[in-house]
This record gives sequence, C-alpha cells and structure tokens, in this order.
Amino acid sequence: MKKIVIVENDRESREHVAFNPGNEGYETLVYETAKRAFEDIKNGLEYDLLITDLSFSDRGVTPAVHYSGEDIISISSTLHPEIPVIYVSGYPTTIPGAARLKKPFDPNDLLDLVKNLLQSE
Repeated sequence: MKKIVIVENDRESREHVAFNPGNEGYETLVYETAKRAFEDIKNGLEYDLLITDLSFSDRGVTPAVHYSGEDIISISSTLHPEIPVIYVSGYPTTIPGAARLKKPFDPNDLLDLVKNLLQSE
C-alpha cells in the first residue's frame, strides 16, 4: 500500500486533502505541524508521496521553531529526491520538481494528480 504524508495545519483543509486518497486505498499519515513532519522525515520516515501546504506556521509549538511547507519540501527532496511532492497553494508560487495544486481545488483533481504521480514511480 502506498503511503502519503500530508502536512496541513488547518483542520478543515487537512481533512479535505486526506479524504479522497484515504478512501482510494492509500495510507495517509497526516501531520498538523510542519515541525513534527520535518523531524519524522529527517529521522527516516518511509513514504511514497508528500502533500504539503506552503504557507503555515507552527505557532504555539514549543520550542518555538517554525517550519514552512518549503522547508518540508526541501528536506524531503534532499533525502528522497525520488519521492514526488505536491504542494497546495493559493499563490502563484513555483517550486522546481514539485507539482502545484492551486487552492481552492476540486478533490477529484487532487486524486488524479496523486494517482498520476504514484503510477509514474
């Protein structure tokens, strides 16, 4: 079973992103803080696809270390350049080597992108 890491601090968005892949038989590992995802990826977490929001902070997390979606993408791409990345953003940002899903998005578009990236592995 393919494992998808999802990093999103907004509860509603997190549920929206995780719902379709989870219902299609993919294992979803969901993080509400970038710090925890960053640490797990750095410490050897095994996964097949990363989906992350770009603009969020881990306010209220102790210690006060703030990671962005770009930090998550950077550590993932450095340690696992073969693993595809989808970033979700409402801003016209381009990140080389990663697929952008523009907010707001249709859940079917997300699922199509997930399937396409995981089939091309």
